[in-house]
Amino acid sequence: MEDILDQEDLGKSRKRNDETNNKLWASACLIAYWFIVFIKNYQITNYNPRTQDAYALDRSTAILTVLSFIIFIIGLVYAIRSYRRRETRTVTYFLGVYGYFLILGVVVLLLILNLVVTKI
Repeated sequence: MEDILDQEDLGKSRKRNDETNNKLWASACLIAYWFIVFIKNYQITNYNPRTQDAYALDRSTAILTVLSFIIFIIGLVYAIRSYRRRETRTVTYFLGVYGYFLILGVVVLLLILNLVVTKI
């Protein structure tokens, strides 16, 4: 009987761990995104039109582009969730959250520059 009471008291004294793995998943998705981009760029730069089929290159490039976009969006969701929950700041937090915000900043800057240059 005393064991049961001790276990109930032990359960009440424990704090619930609200720490999630959002920062870990965000950084893992960012690394996977860069890996896929590297593979895609490697395929494009090593393409030889005399010996390889252009259709196969287009198909694999399209598949890798869609896959990288999906992984990027999933990682961005995890990065936003990690930022909003104010998780502890570790290396994975900085890689995941600030890496995605840096990439988005560069993309927005390139889009703005593209709009400015095309109107000239």
